[in-house]
Amino acid sequence: MGAFLSGLPHDVKLEPLGLHEARHTYVSLMHAAGCSLEEIGDFVGHSSTYMVDRYRHLLDGQRERAAELLDTFLATANR
Repeated sequence: MGAFLSGLPHDVKLEPLGLHEARHTYVSLMHAAGCSLEEIGDFVGHSSTYMVDRYRHLLDGQRERAAELLDTFLATANR
């Protein structure tokens, strides 16, 4: 994450992050990079899938994208 932040222009003003926000950002970026929730849970130290399930809200965008892909495929297949 340090490399990402160091690549930002110097005039960008960022609010300081607390530990909770930094952890959530880390999890969100790992998910955006394609890591599974199980992999993310392992990285952040969750010993059970119960805690990993708390990140399920991150999948909302994936569900919508998957539905759109299916719609596109079905529309194309029916031609």
